[in-house]
Amino acid sequence: MIIGLCVDGDGYGGAEQSVANLVAATGDKVDFVLLGRPCVAVDELAKRVSCDVELIEGPTSNMAAEIRGFRTLFTRHRPDLLQVTLCNPGAALAPQIAAISLGIPTIAVEQLVRRLTPREILVKHAVSRLLHDHVSVGSESSDAVEEYFRLPKGSVRTIHNGVPVPVQTSPDVLRALVPQLADDPVLGFVGRLEDQKGLDRLLPVFASLEQGAHLVLIGDGSKRSALTQSARSLGVDDRVHFLGWQDDPTSLVAGFDAFVLPSRNEAFPLAMVEAMLLGVPVVVSAVGSVRDAVTDGETGFIMEGEDLSGFAPAIKALLEEPALAHRIGEAGRQIALSFTDTAMADLYHSMWQNPRGRILRGGSNELVASAKARALETVRR
Repeated sequence: MIIGLCVDGDGYGGAEQSVANLVAATGDKVDFVLLGRPCVAVDELAKRVSCDVELIEGPTSNMAAEIRGFRTLFTRHRPDLLQVTLCNPGAALAPQIAAISLGIPTIAVEQLVRRLTPREILVKHAVSRLLHDHVSVGSESSDAVEEYFRLPKGSVRTIHNGVPVPVQTSPDVLRALVPQLADDPVLGFVGRLEDQKGLDRLLPVFASLEQGAHLVLIGDGSKRSALTQSARSLGVDDRVHFLGWQDDPTSLVAGFDAFVLPSRNEAFPLAMVEAMLLGVPVVVSAVGSVRDAVTDGETGFIMEGEDLSGFAPAIKALLEEPALAHRIGEAGRQIALSFTDTAMADLYHSMWQNPRGRILRGGSNELVASAKARALETVRR
């Protein structure tokens, strides 16, 4: 079986990394080919997967041209099935429409969920009804996709993003890299330094903690300079450490006493799962489908709403009470074993063997053709 993979985005994050994890964990059960348009997501993913990569040729200045380009690409490669990972619900319409129009079974995988305009909803609804299967990476996200885009209940299945089980390393690896930490407690974060991640909201909370704790930020992004200035203004720049991207971040996460994720929006965050698999207790904002892994007070702590003041007591407790941190961390590790890359790969492989079929299954060819026509016509307007 040949599975065509398609991603479409101007950055590389958890959505794209989950595809790389899937390819690695699937092994030789199927053959993959990465098919797409020139973009950052495809370029970065191509560096991380062992499969053929083919890009569309010619202009992609409008939707019609892009659909034609994908039709040519898919006709040349003719995968048995196309799986499109969406960075947001309105992304990657062209490859979906192109594959559907050629009769190639098509699966969409939803990551971040956001509301669309009324026109975008019409297109999303029509295209979704022609998919052979529809996936979201968390249960709350699946429910939201069905609600926002007026899809039948139960039509979007849940398959969580998965990560490889990390090798447990010594906490001393982090402290050797950042000697200033000494034996002080460490709060840590891994991810892009962008507005979505909510670090601007975290710094005042961290500054409110008693002296002695350190905050380690692994990652980089457009907000690094602003965050550095904020830490300086708050008087904690000597305790906030920006490490940039690291080749092996999980070896450093083992040195965290607690992991924090104050995001404004997430799907099912890989960094959270990686920390949990290492037995590091997590404090996360109530976004996306984090509740699938984190039960407040049992396998981590969840904070509701825009106000992050509630993060402070949870972080303080984990940093000051080793017994609590160990109990929460171990409970988190046990539940996170359900979200490994092999567990994810098994579920996808089972779906590829037996996709559910279109929501319009059982309907007439005229109905299917009508839905295709509506999607294409709405896009052209």
